[in-house]
Amino acid sequence: MGNSIVLGSGYGDEGKGLTVHNLCAPDSLVIRFSGGQQAGHTVIHNGAKHVFSNFGSGTMIGCPTFFTEDTCIYPKTITREWQELVGKGFTPRLYIHPLAKVTTPYDVWAGRLKELKTRHGSCGMGIGATMKRNEGPVKLYAVDLLAPASLLRAKLEAIRAYHGFDENAPLVELEVFIHDMEAFHEAVANRRFDVCRFDQLPRHSNIVFEGSQGVLLDMDHGAFPHVTYANTTSKNAWKYAGADAAVYYVTRCYQTRHGNGPFDDNPVTLTNNNEEINILNTWQGAFRTGEIDDSLLRHAINVDLSYHPANTECNLVVTCVDQRPDFTFDFSTMKGLFAGVYVNDSPNSGNMVKMKIA
Repeated sequence: MGNSIVLGSGYGDEGKGLTVHNLCAPDSLVIRFSGGQQAGHTVIHNGAKHVFSNFGSGTMIGCPTFFTEDTCIYPKTITREWQELVGKGFTPRLYIHPLAKVTTPYDVWAGRLKELKTRHGSCGMGIGATMKRNEGPVKLYAVDLLAPASLLRAKLEAIRAYHGFDENAPLVELEVFIHDMEAFHEAVANRRFDVCRFDQLPRHSNIVFEGSQGVLLDMDHGAFPHVTYANTTSKNAWKYAGADAAVYYVTRCYQTRHGNGPFDDNPVTLTNNNEEINILNTWQGAFRTGEIDDSLLRHAINVDLSYHPANTECNLVVTCVDQRPDFTFDFSTMKGLFAGVYVNDSPNSGNMVKMKIA
């Protein structure tokens, strides 16, 4: 089995988690190379269900996860998810690059406050605020979590000052914030992860690169300002994959978008979608659906092809086909673009079925 890069071909929520799970073998390594704790990748395995955010979607079959320097981590949510997975009978393993950016409760507050003003779209998890802050002098990296407590406190105080945190400002429920800071420090003290470089990891039979969100939300290629603060193309994955990886572009059998931004709203009728985790919420807004737009799909793939080494194998994965019994699509239009077209129900983790391209 060779290396694989799994990307969302739209605005996120396409079914990347179950695709990663299906591409993993027990000795695989899952690499997260964009985004961070905002992921919501649902997998059902042997009757157990989990929504992955801080761990890779191969965890249920024993695959460890590595977060690269292009990602964010939030110790508080890592610990919470670690506890959830252990409670379900799994043993998650997480390695983090020393230069991965660290989110703090101050970043979460600042990101949410900005979203109230702009409504550009946010998951409310502090990703954008973290990435923006780290472009300047006030940085916090995973390696800093290993520093003496006095140095970490000084860095956190600098982050507090950078964001102008005010205990009386909007969104500050002081008891909740104090609890979040306590949870942050407790998570740092009881680390559920190892800080190390990629070349220090044990060898694995293959690597599955797990993308975040979708190509159409990429910070360089999406419709600004309704984008994410990350490269959601394969750009960052190639730094670790070399030229040895096949790319799997994932789409549901309908288009989706969570929150504001350009989208051809044309709600589709769905069945058997009881496992849907995307609902209206305070920060992301409404979950929107529409028919697959062939031209938009091709645009997303053309954007990503800009980063490919020569002769890269490309595949299409269509998920959630159990939600639309009447779904039809002329896959022959994809001939010459993809080596294979696969279909899968969602979020159950049965094997992907390869379709013949006429």
